[in-house]
Amino acid sequence: FGFSDGSQLSYGGDGGYPQPTIVLQDNEYLIYVNWRSVSRYIGGYISFGTSAGRTITLQGSEMVYGQAYTFFPDGGQALVGLIFSNVVLTDVTSGPVCQSCDAGTYTPQAGYTVCLACPLGTYSTAAGSAMCTSCPAGTYGPSTGATSQSSCVTCSRGSYSAGLGNSMCVACPLGTFSTGAGGSSAGVCTKCLAGTNGPSTGASSPSNCIACLPGSYSSGLGLSACTSCSVGTFADSTGASTCFSCFDMAYSSAAAGGGSSTCARNTQQFLGLNPSLTVYYNFNPDSALMDLSGQLGALSTSITPPTIQTNGPWTRSYSASFTQNGSTGISTDTQNGQYYQMPNMIIGPSFTVCVWFYVASALKWSRVFDIGRGKDDGNLYIAILAVDRIVFTSANGNTVILWQETVPLIQGQWNHFCAGISGTAGTFWLNGNSAPFTLSAARDTSVVLVSNFIGRSNWVVDPLYQGGIDELRFYSKLLSNDEYALVYNYKGFLLCPAGTFSSSTGMSTCTSCGIGTFGTGLGRTACTACNAGLFSTASGASSVGACAACLAGSYSDTAGLTGCFLCGVGTFGTATGMSACSVCGLGMFRTAQGGSSVAACTGCAAGSFASSTGRTACTACIAGLFSTASGASSVGACAACLAGSYSDTAGLTGCFLCGVGTFGTATGAMSSSTCLECPAASFSTSTGMSACRICDAGSFSTLTGASNSSSCLFCPAGAYNTGTGISSCGFCQSGTFGLTEGATNDSTCHPCAAGSYGTGFGLTVCSFCDPGFVGIASGGNNQSFCLACLPGAYATGSGLSFCIACAVGRFGYFAGASSQSNCAVCSRGSYNTGLGVSVCSLCPAGSYNVRTGASSNLACAVCGGGVYSTALGASSCIPCTAGSFWTGAGATNSSMCSWCGLGTFGAGSGITVCAGCAQGTFATGTGGFSSAVCTKCASGTFGTVSALSSCNLCGAGLFGTGSGISSCLLCPPGAFSTEAGAVRPSVCVACPAGAYSTGSGTSECSVCGSGTISTRQGSTRMSCQDCPAATFLPPTSYGLPTACLACAAGTYSAQTR
Repeated sequence: FGFSDGSQLSYGGDGGYPQPTIVLQDNEYLIYVNWRSVSRYIGGYISFGTSAGRTITLQGSEMVYGQAYTFFPDGGQALVGLIFSNVVLTDVTSGPVCQSCDAGTYTPQAGYTVCLACPLGTYSTAAGSAMCTSCPAGTYGPSTGATSQSSCVTCSRGSYSAGLGNSMCVACPLGTFSTGAGGSSAGVCTKCLAGTNGPSTGASSPSNCIACLPGSYSSGLGLSACTSCSVGTFADSTGASTCFSCFDMAYSSAAAGGGSSTCARNTQQFLGLNPSLTVYYNFNPDSALMDLSGQLGALSTSITPPTIQTNGPWTRSYSASFTQNGSTGISTDTQNGQYYQMPNMIIGPSFTVCVWFYVASALKWSRVFDIGRGKDDGNLYIAILAVDRIVFTSANGNTVILWQETVPLIQGQWNHFCAGISGTAGTFWLNGNSAPFTLSAARDTSVVLVSNFIGRSNWVVDPLYQGGIDELRFYSKLLSNDEYALVYNYKGFLLCPAGTFSSSTGMSTCTSCGIGTFGTGLGRTACTACNAGLFSTASGASSVGACAACLAGSYSDTAGLTGCFLCGVGTFGTATGMSACSVCGLGMFRTAQGGSSVAACTGCAAGSFASSTGRTACTACIAGLFSTASGASSVGACAACLAGSYSDTAGLTGCFLCGVGTFGTATGAMSSSTCLECPAASFSTSTGMSACRICDAGSFSTLTGASNSSSCLFCPAGAYNTGTGISSCGFCQSGTFGLTEGATNDSTCHPCAAGSYGTGFGLTVCSFCDPGFVGIASGGNNQSFCLACLPGAYATGSGLSFCIACAVGRFGYFAGASSQSNCAVCSRGSYNTGLGVSVCSLCPAGSYNVRTGASSNLACAVCGGGVYSTALGASSCIPCTAGSFWTGAGATNSSMCSWCGLGTFGAGSGITVCAGCAQGTFATGTGGFSSAVCTKCASGTFGTVSALSSCNLCGAGLFGTGSGISSCLLCPPGAFSTEAGAVRPSVCVACPAGAYSTGSGTSECSVCGSGTISTRQGSTRMSCQDCPAATFLPPTSYGLPTACLACAAGTYSAQTR
């Protein structure tokens, strides 16, 4: 057994078979051991149960099983050791169980005695963690032992956390701010705008970016401090992003070290011009398109822009030159024409515009500038009229309110022009001379001027301007003559002479070119460095001739050097003026500097190589490799030691061979430790082997470092070995057995036959299933393959593969029956039609069976009339109760028995029909159970049939003289009765005179017919006599008179009746 500390324990003596390695999983431990004693060795059988529910079985070489014993560790602990007495397991030792770390803690690897709290910036939500989860970007973890992500706090505004697992947020650096919480990268920190600075970290609002004070500026984004304006420059407002050069012969004092908000010199009146300057284009190289006033904005240029040249209005000054070379010269030529366009602007009610211009070609109507909204729409322009005349005009819409021509221009040189307006009054100046003028109407100052050109007209037919333009300025007021004089007399900056430069604005002197550089022309902003391969030792050089070439064996690799470097080790230089030395070739090296030829490089000695150029030393072939050639130029010259050999020192020319009983599989081996002992089931008989010979199939060996084949042993019976070079034999699997030694495959492992099983590995015999149990399939590997016979079947012997079914008419009521006597006879009320049933079928409700062992449902007789059965499996039927009956068959409940109806009764139980009450009697209720329920008809009533529910009244003309009669007596002829239900004959009354009755039982007498009379009572028809002749019977006395009347005087009757 191997333990986590690397120690091992073995139990038992020699012999047995090696078992495969079994590794417990994390948090899995042993909770019991099951051991079976054997005859000789401990290795027969042992199994362990784990906390994960696994059973780990180790099968030994002994196949004879004895009594099983199970041992458990002390409560709540793990099994950590076994205690044996000789070959008997007698007890186990216990040890503590590793517990899962609580949420918020962890152990990073095995062997910890305590759990560690999750560090800052992390958390763990579940118990048993091997690592903690990092707080996500944008949050931080301020406490240890955190148990949920909710403990990760969102970074506040002005900070961020860029990665996972931060213990604190990083404040946005100086010059930045962040307005949102939860920042996950430095990118959330927004840089302060130009003109401001961020003096503190962790800023959370743009308001934390503070505007630069007058006299300072910040020209880029994200600056932490504003820079003071340098000498010669100024910034006169807060929030400046640049400092402006002092112009108009002004300067800023150096006494304060820079940082000026105004410029000195000249008059206070001129200094007052600076705030009113709204447009200023000076056309210098470093500010060709820039509006130096900072108010309007930069110029845009045509596709072919004007050129900036050093031919300005005064010595060494710049200007914009409009040559229109290659163009049509018309304002429509936007492809090749040269002009500038200013941004949109609004010109207020008071302004002054000044410009220097030089007319190279006096093309009529060409424009120095043209400001407006297009053609005839509020234009303000200066146009060339002739070689000596210009016009300055202003308009509202297409109405000209000023047309001012000026003469004379100074031909062939620069002219300076200013025009100022305030309301309708104005002044223009030409080359220092002034004249007033008046507008015909006040200018419209509400419109935005969107088509503003320099050198081009808003009228497309006009020619493009040809000449020079410089110093275009707009002021937001009408200048005075003194102020104009300041502008007119401004002579700008001087161009630095050759050999000097000026790198910034506002400079009062030029700087000499430093050593290693030179300046060849005027007005340079920087000097040119001597090219690589050259050097210079003098300052103020004005030509490239001051740069000298480096000598052979030296070089200069950077422009502007003041000396040359010697070629380094591994290099050489064969020529002068080299910017880089040549490197020693492949397979060569050099250790000294200043080499001036290729011969200075030495070839690598045998056993080494130089795979790159310029080497100062050769590289030795590393351990594991060797080389015999000199001058090698790549590592490919170093050959790897063959498998079975090694070289343990760099630069060797041969390899050492592995010894007998060992082998080496890798090429390029660097140590003798790579010569490995032949593993179990293999051997080697000579040195320098790259592989060991392996034991044949069907054999094995546990010996390592073997030097002959005798170490290979045959696999025993019940085991096999399918391949060569195996250190242990595979056992026949559970459910199989083997009888052959030296088996080479598992085909010698035969499956246990049906009805038997094998619970261990490497068996030579299988166990039989017990009586009552059968094995229906072969290859059973445990006793669970022996299945209990199902209820309704039995198995009488051991090792059976099938169960015997209980006979028809019988059933088996429990599983695992081992005898036919376990098949019981079906009871009365049930039957069984098939073999092997576990329960008899019950006769259905409405039927019964009186005998046992019935084998057919025909044994279930249907209950007849007057009886029923309510339950399954009845052995007899239940009779309907007295007073009820059932005429059908198969009744399933008592509700199918009907109560005897009115006028009937049931004298006993189980009848199919009820008896009717006799004639002259009746019964008024249902369910009568004897004749006693029948009552005699009362006097005056009768019953002519049986089963009456009531008696009938004797009708008129009838009477009943006693009870229980079946018919009434009739009144005799000549008499009648009108009373129903009469009980005496006296109700019969004789028919009166004049009436009769011819039959018995009449309810009224018939009247004698017309012309007849009767003179007595109780007469029949024969007693009515006709009236004689000469008499009559009046109709009104029909049937009533007892004598006929004589015909009145004057009448007669010859007829009778």
